[in-house]
Amino acid sequence: MRTSPTGGRGRRRVAYRRRPSFAPVTLVAAAGAVAATLPGAAGPPALGPDGRIGAEFWSASDGNLRSVTGNVAGRKPSSMNFLAWWDADPVRELLDGTRIDKYGPDGDTRLLTGSGVASNNGTKATPALSGDLFGDWREEVIWRTSDNTRLRIHTTRDVTDRKIYTLQHDTQYRVALAWQNTAYNQPPHPSFFIGDRMPTPPQPSIYVR
Repeated sequence: MRTSPTGGRGRRRVAYRRRPSFAPVTLVAAAGAVAATLPGAAGPPALGPDGRIGAEFWSASDGNLRSVTGNVAGRKPSSMNFLAWWDADPVRELLDGTRIDKYGPDGDTRLLTGSGVASNNGTKATPALSGDLFGDWREEVIWRTSDNTRLRIHTTRDVTDRKIYTLQHDTQYRVALAWQNTAYNQPPHPSFFIGDRMPTPPQPSIYVR
């Protein structure tokens, strides 16, 4: 199970878990009520290609992109794997294998194709690690080199005027980075919403020595 804020109307926090039928169910975390049931989840990014507010979902067994309430929100993205905040806007990009794509209503746009690197875990095609490692709020991606002798860190060169606290100041995100490469191999999510028309993020309450 993992949790993330929806960012939409009411700004509910939801939890995502798989049921025995392998159809994920989205719960309102505060009450445990079912918000939406989706056939084969892909994660809760806010792709927002047409200015919508809030998290969206898609799956292997459904041909649409759906809103947090389960309504059709657009075309299905080209991949269903990891995510990364990569360019200057707060809309998260698609990370799959050794490439990063930007979702659009008519098709995806390639932003990065990793050269001389490889993903892990066979067809799952995951990076060695992805997340906000060095500050800013955009996320880095670590892949192994194709000859398995090095780790290579990729970072964006896009300049942004959006100011957000370093994501590792958010305790949920910090824990998510730890679970990604030690246990639950999925992209990290902060405890607050990042996306189109997002509110000002909360000031972090974390101190490290």
